[in-house]
Amino acid sequence: MRARDRALGGLVGLGVRLLYATIPVRRLGRWRVDRLRADGVPFVYAVWHGQQLLLLGSHLREPCTVLVSRSRDGGRLTGLLRALGLRVARGSSSRGAVSGARALLRSLNDGVPPVLAVDGPRGPAGTVAPGAARIAAKGQALIVPVATAAAGAVRLGSWDRAALPLPGRRQVVLYGRPIRGDADGVSERVSTALTALTARAEALCR
Repeated sequence: MRARDRALGGLVGLGVRLLYATIPVRRLGRWRVDRLRADGVPFVYAVWHGQQLLLLGSHLREPCTVLVSRSRDGGRLTGLLRALGLRVARGSSSRGAVSGARALLRSLNDGVPPVLAVDGPRGPAGTVAPGAARIAAKGQALIVPVATAAAGAVRLGSWDRAALPLPGRRQVVLYGRPIRGDADGVSERVSTALTALTARAEALCR
């Protein structure tokens, strides 16, 4: 990673921390994650790609690992994520897939849950790809569906309609029931859970 990316990531990271110091975050179903941690059960977070920025911002005090592509933009994002105290695994479905998967499995072994955007990196939005289930199955981990919404969030014009929070506006994070990575119909179950959790989170932020 270039020094310029590291410096830029540090500046943006400071801005994100200052922003989230103003945002009240309500977490529902968090006990599910706390129980898994207490029991030493490995797990991965499954989230829609468009909610990933909101989720990471609300988890700055929790160790997590994020899969980032090996592209130039991925290098910039790596600087930001590391400035926020998050771990980074470099790779994607098109480049470095094997090394990225290995890094995520190492993270699970270290007790640090990966955050996986299940409809990324290119979509289509709202369609669960099999990657999260594969990682969870290989790491003997559970999948925790998690959805989040923020009042008055700004939507970007990207394919995933990524959401950005506004200062001082409330945010809700909902944690769903854990799903086994090797369960039958796991992708459909994750999709159903995320759709329902997203609808509830958005309703709570109206």
